[in-house]
Amino acid sequence: DVVLTATTTVGEGGNIVYTASLVDKNGAPVTNITNPLTVTLDNGQSITIGVNQSSASVSVVAPDDVYTGDQTVTTAIKGVTGGEHFENLVPGTTPVNTTVTDTPGTDNTTTVTLTAPAQESEGGQITYTATLSNKAGTDVTLKLDNGSSITIKAGDTVGTVTVPAPSDDVFIDKSTQTVQITETTGGNFEKLEVAGSGATTTINDTIDKVDVVLTATTTVGEGGNIVYTASLVDKNGAPVTNITNPLTVALDNGQSITIGVNQSSGTVTA
Repeated sequence: DVVLTATTTVGEGGNIVYTASLVDKNGAPVTNITNPLTVTLDNGQSITIGVNQSSASVSVVAPDDVYTGDQTVTTAIKGVTGGEHFENLVPGTTPVNTTVTDTPGTDNTTTVTLTAPAQESEGGQITYTATLSNKAGTDVTLKLDNGSSITIKAGDTVGTVTVPAPSDDVFIDKSTQTVQITETTGGNFEKLEVAGSGATTTINDTIDKVDVVLTATTTVGEGGNIVYTASLVDKNGAPVTNITNPLTVALDNGQSITIGVNQSSGTVTA
């Protein structure tokens, strides 16, 4: 028989030693006395048992991943070449298992980066995209400082969420909006870090017309008062509040009306 054995336990990045041995029906070593014998493993490695040897080994590096917890590496004999001089050479069919113990290190860091469109218009939508540098071992939930959250499913690297851009208004107010990741959960990573300083989007101002509408007392007796009212309204006729500086409306009768801050209309009596 050709029997395969392996290191039973090793740390991440350590060496797993696979040994192929020739044994008789009683398990005693058998010496290869003629031509070299090659044992091919299903991990792509091969072991050559030379002349006058009963065993040989090959060493491979144990996987070092970014996830928490131990893992098991299973390997088996795929085939044997040479050894025609043996009456009945039987390759072993029992796989060997090696436990690779978790050893977190600085090189096992996974990063998540948040991005967004560079520009968006008032009243539009902003899609935030979170990208992992490694596939998620379990679902990852990311909380954003705008109150939204992004879920990246196990096995994926990308997740998104779409939120409304600041609402369309009638004021000149181009601005920027920066959103950051504030909390990460899940993923089964040894170490997950947020990369970058967030995603910034410039909110472009859209041009919305504001009308100044003049109304007046419709009927008045001789010597009575005519009240002129100037009002700010949007395209739908809804009142618009003046939020910055007083606005003065000059009438062709020589009078003027001032619409103050936090007001949507003003009056003058003639």
